[in-house]
Amino acid sequence: MRNWWTSPAGRPNDAQGVDVMIIRSYRKKRRGLGRQMLSALEEAAKAKGYTTLILDTTSSQTPAQTLFERNGYKETKRTHWKGRGLIYYAKELP
Repeated sequence: MRNWWTSPAGRPNDAQGVDVMIIRSYRKKRRGLGRQMLSALEEAAKAKGYTTLILDTTSSQTPAQTLFERNGYKETKRTHWKGRGLIYYAKELP
């Protein structure tokens, strides 16, 4: 199994990772940019042979949580990092 993990900038992880962020001014426009980015990320991961995409967000980022859940990601664990609550999500890629 190959995992592709997106993570907050600068935080070490044990799989190949990429940082994915949406600038706040774009998030407010609600034009589907997050969904489009997730779709592109999933396609790129599949093309590289990854079978699982693992994402995380802070517990205060409810729009990100909603985006992940609406796009088939399942919460896998909660933890803390540098005083922030983190929520991890995973999705098996077809």
